[in-house]
Amino acid sequence: MRAVVSNFVLDGPDPAALSSFYIELLDMKRIGEAYEDWVMIGREEGILPYLAFTGVKDYRAPRWPDAAYPQQAHLDLIVDGLEVAARTVLRLGGTKLADKGDVYPIDIFADPVGHPFCMCEEASPWWHSASIGTYAASPSGVGRAT
Repeated sequence: MRAVVSNFVLDGPDPAALSSFYIELLDMKRIGEAYEDWVMIGREEGILPYLAFTGVKDYRAPRWPDAAYPQQAHLDLIVDGLEVAARTVLRLGGTKLADKGDVYPIDIFADPVGHPFCMCEEASPWWHSASIGTYAASPSGVGRAT
């Protein structure tokens, strides 16, 4: 059996609005047709995984780190400048949740509807070995780190 991740899906009250936040933050574009309750974004058509957004009627935002309102999942983003990226998140309507710089070289934010995500600078030795500049498409069309 072979399996690949096709979408990482985030719930929210308004998929179009939430996708707009991530389109600008991650320099992605809308992929395929957008529906009232479903939007997908990515670098380009055919390069997986996509980030998708689905509408939830009675959406209940996570409250990091409150276990009564669990995050369930989060994104780790590698950025090429944490200060500039942080300003961009705030300008787009995100919120800074924590600065873990005293323990780890990461900052924790939430998107406009409360999904937490971490940002770390590309050059950080603590972070994963992949970097922004080494991500490419494999012959199968599935994204992979090179």
